[in-house]
Amino acid sequence: MTRNHIRTTVARANLLLDAMPRTHPRHSCDDIAKTRRLMTIKNRLGRIVVARLYVDDLVSSAHSALSRTHDR
Repeated sequence: MTRNHIRTTVARANLLLDAMPRTHPRHSCDDIAKTRRLMTIKNRLGRIVVARLYVDDLVSSAHSALSRTHDR
């Protein structure tokens, strides 16, 4: 899953969540279930993005450390 694909999926989940009725007094069970599923997907994708950024940062730090060691 590429970073761009993750961003697109999160954006779609946000749009769908914004489009769902929240103030209507009679939510159908389907609307509530859809909202929960979308929030779950969004949260999981958010964790994936954070993990990838963390790994990218680690790789960048490792490359910097290796280049400093190699230059000596």
